[in-house]
Amino acid sequence: MIYRATDSQWLAFSHGSPNGQIHKIKTDGSGLRQLTDLDCDAYGVAWSPK
Repeated sequence: MIYRATDSQWLAFSHGSPNGQIHKIKTDGSGLRQLTDLDCDAYGVAWSPK
């Protein structure tokens, strides 16, 4: 599932199998960044205002 930030500039998603990790990317396709590095699947993306 893909989650859009409240400022509409970023998307967050879980990707990969096994051991899916959470990533974020700007809506224009730039700035891809992996946010987690776990030995298990990462789910439950949620945006915080800060």
